[in-house]
Amino acid sequence: MKNSIKDKLFNYMFNTLCKERHSDLISAVSAMQSGEKRGSKSAVLRKWFRETTGETPELSSEQLSDVQDAWKNIWGTGLVDPLWVQVYSGKTGIYSPEYVGSDIQLQC
Repeated sequence: MKNSIKDKLFNYMFNTLCKERHSDLISAVSAMQSGEKRGSKSAVLRKWFRETTGETPELSSEQLSDVQDAWKNIWGTGLVDPLWVQVYSGKTGIYSPEYVGSDIQLQC
């Protein structure tokens, strides 16, 4: 019964969006597709960095907290991956919680 109600509600909302807010629906689907592409590119880049730079020291809990604080406005979106801070810090020898991941840079 619950699934039936959820399905009807979803279909109603989807149909309403298609009719009344078509451009918003297209933008939402496009954003989802872009996020999926970025995620797959990110995985390839991280693999390449690890293979070329070797293993890098793990971030301490304090460093991870610093990264979360530095990116608090977008932390919950999944755009910020602390692995980039780990890789860049390990490669350069300079720690900064504000490193921007290469996967995000590709989107700009």
